[in-house]
Amino acid sequence: MAKVAKKEAVTTASKFLWLGNAAALDLVNTEIVSLGQPMDLLEDGHDLALWLREAGLLRVPARTPASLLEAALHAARGYRRVLRLGLQALVDTGRLPESTLEATNDLLSRKAARDVLVNGGGRLVLERRWEISSAEDICAVIALSFSQFISTAELERVRRCSNPECVLFFYDVSKSGTRSWCSLATCGNKLRVAAFRRRLRASPG
Repeated sequence: MAKVAKKEAVTTASKFLWLGNAAALDLVNTEIVSLGQPMDLLEDGHDLALWLREAGLLRVPARTPASLLEAALHAARGYRRVLRLGLQALVDTGRLPESTLEATNDLLSRKAARDVLVNGGGRLVLERRWEISSAEDICAVIALSFSQFISTAELERVRRCSNPECVLFFYDVSKSGTRSWCSLATCGNKLRVAAFRRRLRASPG
């Protein structure tokens, strides 16, 4: 039995990027481009367990067999690919494809979770507990998080970074709603510097 973890403060030492403002987007963002080369930050099943914990979605029990973690990694990568294609279609067309809905609903149908009312230090707390017995059960945790996000989000605020060399997605929670980059410190500054250099080259004299 695994409990939902509270969202933890992710240290700067984390190997993952937490820029998406939604766990499902951050899952998609475990595929990055570094020095022009694609890189998968989910290298093995233990990376997936770490990502789930840091995302605040699930504490995978330490006794979980390595074979189950590796199967979950394969399944999570497959669902991640579905989400990436779906999010790109959403950005391009304003609509989420039926294939994304079908894959998500298939995972949700597993009913691997149950809610329990418990006494939590003097107050009653509703906890969601997951019965993890398969790789798909682990992915169902991610599917629920995605469903909760996408069903309440302003879809036009789901965006892909404006840097054409970047593959990261994010949900714009800025007041102005004009965020264009995954991060000002990385792609934002890079594009600003490039634009400044273009202006210098174009200026007379």
